[in-house]
Amino acid sequence: MVVKCCYLLRSLKKGQRNKVYIGTTPNPVQRLRQHNGEITQGAKKTQHCRPWEMVLLVHGFPSNQHALQFEWAWQHPLESRHRKRMAFSSQSENGEDNNPGTLIGYLQNQHARHLLTFKLRILHDMLAIAPYKTWPLKLYFVRSDVLSLFRILGDLDPRNMSVSLGSLQDSPPMMNIVGARGLSLPTEKTAALSVCEGNCTVCLAELKMEAKLIDF
Repeated sequence: MVVKCCYLLRSLKKGQRNKVYIGTTPNPVQRLRQHNGEITQGAKKTQHCRPWEMVLLVHGFPSNQHALQFEWAWQHPLESRHRKRMAFSSQSENGEDNNPGTLIGYLQNQHARHLLTFKLRILHDMLAIAPYKTWPLKLYFVRSDVLSLFRILGDLDPRNMSVSLGSLQDSPPMMNIVGARGLSLPTEKTAALSVCEGNCTVCLAELKMEAKLIDF
């Protein structure tokens, strides 16, 4: 089953080299051509900063819904319900959450929120917290300098994340990792059943449930 990946674009336009864009697609090569205007259906938001290069793919999502949820949280970290647990949004010593070194402080700067280094830091923080760290995600870098910047932020748990480098043409197929293991994926019709069977429909982990007798 083909599942969307999240991708990170970097502008190659003079004076905009650090500006980035986040999206999802099941076909990274085709999507990059759309953003650069080579074929139709490119996002209007990316027209001004063409040409673009695709520098990073996040793939291995259990479903397209998981990929879209990840994309939204990566695009809107301040509005994400997981924001308080991100290391980059920790409060300052005086208890204020709007100093320049925190997530809110950077988001107040319209220019900073679209920079490459900022988006990489948000991605690193997201991958370190639940539910994202429990998903079978993989990082595929297309540019070595972006990989170097990401590694500066710290190491990820190798048990939960694999990181690789290669060309966009040689990028791995966007396959459903959970489906490949023979596990059924949660759907709207089977979500309740999945919970009863002991599988979390968000992180896919096994739930430990205790049976209780109720006397009427």
